[in-house]
Parts: sequence; C-alpha cells; structure tokens
Amino acid sequence: MIPSLIILEATSNFLALVGSNTPYVNIYQQEGSTFTLLPSPASLPTGAAHNAMWSYDSRFLAVAHDNAPYLAIYQTSGSMPSQGVVVNRR
Repeated sequence: MIPSLIILEATSNFLALVGSNTPYVNIYQQEGSTFTLLPSPASLPTGAAHNAMWSYDSRFLAVAHDNAPYLAIYQTSGSMPSQGVVVNRR
C-alpha cells in the first residue's frame, strides 16, 4: 500500500497508515524502536482511505474513505486497535 496519510497515536504506541490500495489501513504497534504491522481490522474501509485521526484519549481511530458509509471507526482494545468497526456513519 502506498500511504496517503501517516498518523501517530498520542501515546506513540500505534502508527496508522491509510491509502488507496487494499487493505486501505495498516496499523503498526511500536515497542522501543521497532514498529510491528498488526493484522488487518476485521472490517476494512469500503474504499480508498483519505484521512484518519486518533481520538484525544487514543481509544478510537476514525478513517474517512470512499464509498458508503464513508467513515469507519475502530475501537482500541488492549494492545490492538483493530478489533473491528464499532460505528459506521453515512
């Protein structure tokens, strides 16, 4: 995937890359100076991702993308923020 946006989560434990190729979102976990690619979320964005933002408390990752519902929101869980979409909005 060629990323169109790279966003580091506030505590610097996670890095999200979004782009126009599947899986549209890649999430890495940082441990020391190493970033490890986590498995893809169970529910991927339905089209090319253009923007993403972590919530202020790092509990959610919102990804704006092409195609309905245009927004995928992932809730963090323990060490992995890709436990699935918890909210889809149009």
